[in-house]
Amino acid sequence: MFGGNKAKAGGSALERQRSLASGFSRGGLGVGLYDIWRGLVTWPVWMRLAQQDIALRYKRSVIGPFWISLSLAAMIIGMSLLYSQIFKTDFKEYLVYLSIGLLCWNYLSVMINESCVVLTDDTYLRALPVSVVGLAGRSMMRNGIIFAHNLLTVLVMLVILQAPFKLTAFHALSGVAVYAVFGVLLGSILAPICLRFRDVAQVISSVLGILFFLTPIIWKPDQVGGRVAIVEYNPIFHLIEIVRAPLLGHDVAPQSWAFVGLFLVVSLFTAILVLSVTRRRVYMWM
Repeated sequence: MFGGNKAKAGGSALERQRSLASGFSRGGLGVGLYDIWRGLVTWPVWMRLAQQDIALRYKRSVIGPFWISLSLAAMIIGMSLLYSQIFKTDFKEYLVYLSIGLLCWNYLSVMINESCVVLTDDTYLRALPVSVVGLAGRSMMRNGIIFAHNLLTVLVMLVILQAPFKLTAFHALSGVAVYAVFGVLLGSILAPICLRFRDVAQVISSVLGILFFLTPIIWKPDQVGGRVAIVEYNPIFHLIEIVRAPLLGHDVAPQSWAFVGLFLVVSLFTAILVLSVTRRRVYMWM
């Protein structure tokens, strides 16, 4: 009796899931919305895959991802010694500013570049029942783990330098959450596009190289004076600022949150559109 009830319950649950999937698939954009939902509910899978990637990448390494963190720390110190003299600013103040900016930039740039090769360099889509969104989440989580190691290293540097700490620093957690959402959406957009058009990844990599110098990372916005278009309409600047400003003890400017919010909404609808259009073609392009 009980076995029959369990079988009926399991069967009814499976039927509800199938009916939900078929309901989504009937509509055009509903396909993309269903893919995002299916990818999000399988977060334990892509989290486990990300942990496996880190373990395999740093197999037999003594300090693992901290090698990247030490390299980042050395670059921050070297650049601070040089540019604090060029800009005639205090070394300690500039090092704090640069370290947080480079921390955020490294995460965003690597995440954007890897979003382009989520499908071109991956075989999991054929081997496992993982969606494009799930693979994008795996890439985001893998870079998030490295970001956490880098963040710990930067925080140690700030403690050594006795940088001032304010409670507003905890507001940076909301910015990190935005990075996670942005990483999944961006991977869902760029992965199918770069799979179909392989040159797009090279274009994005070149654009990021230019954006590094056009974004206030090495320099500060007030050094160019006034409202400058490359700052006001630079999405990378606003994404960095929602994490950097709280860690520096400042409030995030309302226009930065407004820009980031609009950017996320546009990214969500773009991801739904791209997934809906490319869902049946991904395997053909691989």
